[in-house]
Amino acid sequence: MSISQKEREILRDLAKQQLELSKSEKNKELQRLWYLHNDLKGERPMATFEIWTCMQEFMPPLLCESEEARGMEYALRNAMLNAVEVQDDTVVRDHYTVGWDIQWKLFDLDVKRDTAAEGLGYHFQSPVTDIVEDSAIFKESTFSFSKENTLREIDMVSETIGDILPVKLSGGGLYAVPAFHLIEMMGMETMMLQMFDHPEEFAALVNRICDDYIAYYDLMEKNGLLLLNNGNTGINMGTYGFTNNLPKDGFDEAHIRTTDLWGHMNSQETVGISPGMFGEFFAQPYKRITEKFGLLSYGCCEPVDYIWEYIKEMPNLRKVSISRWCDENFMGERLQNSSCIFHRKPDPNMVGVEVNFDEDAYRKNIRTTLEAAKGCKVEFSYRDVYALPGGKEKARRAIQLIHEESVKHWK
Repeated sequence: MSISQKEREILRDLAKQQLELSKSEKNKELQRLWYLHNDLKGERPMATFEIWTCMQEFMPPLLCESEEARGMEYALRNAMLNAVEVQDDTVVRDHYTVGWDIQWKLFDLDVKRDTAAEGLGYHFQSPVTDIVEDSAIFKESTFSFSKENTLREIDMVSETIGDILPVKLSGGGLYAVPAFHLIEMMGMETMMLQMFDHPEEFAALVNRICDDYIAYYDLMEKNGLLLLNNGNTGINMGTYGFTNNLPKDGFDEAHIRTTDLWGHMNSQETVGISPGMFGEFFAQPYKRITEKFGLLSYGCCEPVDYIWEYIKEMPNLRKVSISRWCDENFMGERLQNSSCIFHRKPDPNMVGVEVNFDEDAYRKNIRTTLEAAKGCKVEFSYRDVYALPGGKEKARRAIQLIHEESVKHWK
């Protein structure tokens, strides 16, 4: 371990700051509200602003110099930024999280990507041009984990700040994105053409990808690598896992099951196909994966309204993403008085493009959502903001306005 005494002092001071924030009455109240919200008893819409895409606006220069210390410093500062800078509904943890060192590689395939100079856009060097002729590429998927690496990190953090912030193993939501792997392997155009050129083989490939996801989850369960995510754990798409509805009946702490956990699925890459083709190639394989989860959040940027007939059949659906491309009124009618949360992703361009923040237009946009979602449990997750021209204060103001409009117009 190469953490110096000076770095140790910096890290311990940050840990004390995080602990203090976690004990605040505001933080405790937010935690209470999240449990009610995810259990469908919410008192108001919850709102978060995901800052990792525009971290350059928020993260101050790191003071530590060694790689190990800088990693810890970044994690500690990041754990407090939303509470301090954005003041959204993110709850500050009363512990430091470490995840298992796990590697899962679909078809044992490494797909290279070319990344744009600014680091945002990229292009896959997709190896598949024809799924029949290139079938040898689809090898057996590989899975590995290192308890030694994980325990080494836990020991390092514990020795440095563990007497202030306890160190806990933490797992996010189980994450399944089969269509992304298709795009990664073959690109959008080839994927579209393979559905027509080789429909049987394409359907078999989708099923195989989903089978491998299920096998991966089963391996994690068998090896004791699953971790509960029903508390202050990010479960993808800007939301958190607080719920009393997990773990499920029959829970054994010594053997955590996938059915005790939140899972997430999305299918952004299939947005260009018809509902019928989604049903033909993806609906049933996706459903087989979601049957593994205790609770499901579904969707990212893709509109879900046009394939709702399939999404609504996925078991344990608790949150569905309502992106800017989704028909809000259609989904509001379907989710009214249901057991599924209307998880709105507001238009990121309203804060991430212009220097001046048009608050009147923004308020109108939020009111439109609240009107469409009347009778629903509502959540706002601001995502995909890559810059904040005019200043980082826009993020805090965006959340303030959501809260103000929710008080006036949420029903």
